[in-house]
Amino acid sequence: MLAQKTVNDLLALISYEFGCKVSVAATSRSGWFVGAMAAAHGNPYDGHTLKDALGQVQRIAGENPEQAFVDMGYRRHGYSGEVEVHVDPNVA
Repeated sequence: MLAQKTVNDLLALISYEFGCKVSVAATSRSGWFVGAMAAAHGNPYDGHTLKDALGQVQRIAGENPEQAFVDMGYRRHGYSGEVEVHVDPNVA
């Protein structure tokens, strides 16, 4: 038990972020992937990637989505545009 506690203490100190974010967009009704954006290097704040991700969805789908549902990583995203953004407090 002591060894497991020590391993858990060490894992708590390790950063699991590798410096490259990926954003994936899918339709809510049929689950079609309409965007997958990578190469956001330097570990940017999630909210700062929202505008570019929504722009890619618009280019691929040919129209802007009406709504975007995002996790808590996007709180205080600062996005202002046509898309209504909903931050789900139950998803980390």
